[in-house]
Amino acid sequence: MKIKSVEYKRLFSLPDYNNETIGIVADVNTEKPEEAIAKLYDVVIKTNKTISKLRKIAVELHHLDSEEYYCNSLPGVEREISRLESRIKEHENKIKNVDVVDELERLQLSKHIDNLNQELTDKKIEYDNLQLKHKRLLKHYQYIKSNFEKGILVEDVLNE
Repeated sequence: MKIKSVEYKRLFSLPDYNNETIGIVADVNTEKPEEAIAKLYDVVIKTNKTISKLRKIAVELHHLDSEEYYCNSLPGVEREISRLESRIKEHENKIKNVDVVDELERLQLSKHIDNLNQELTDKKIEYDNLQLKHKRLLKHYQYIKSNFEKGILVEDVLNE
């Protein structure tokens, strides 16, 4: 009996009791169908890795794009930056108006301004990092998806 085609199919478990089947069929031109099945197995496994990677990045992007992220994280950091800038200006104005005799209060305000400036710098770095994380994830997702659509799987993409 001559085998003309072979198929490899596999069921993969997903979160929340879901699953996904990935399968592939190939015509066999040789007397060794087991070689074709081994290649199909490899393609199915690599396809699953690629889809899993895309799914994982999509979940992270969804979290970053979610209302919670934009309502709490970025605007929260923006509000904190604005609040710190206001407090710094307020303290700088106090220093200008403090009587020269009250040097201790002037020193305390100066120290507090330094602390606020450090906190402000940290918040600006946090804000930039949040923005950068989102851009990197989106770029990585688009890169993998674009390659996947061309038939290039995750391991192939990582080896480039």
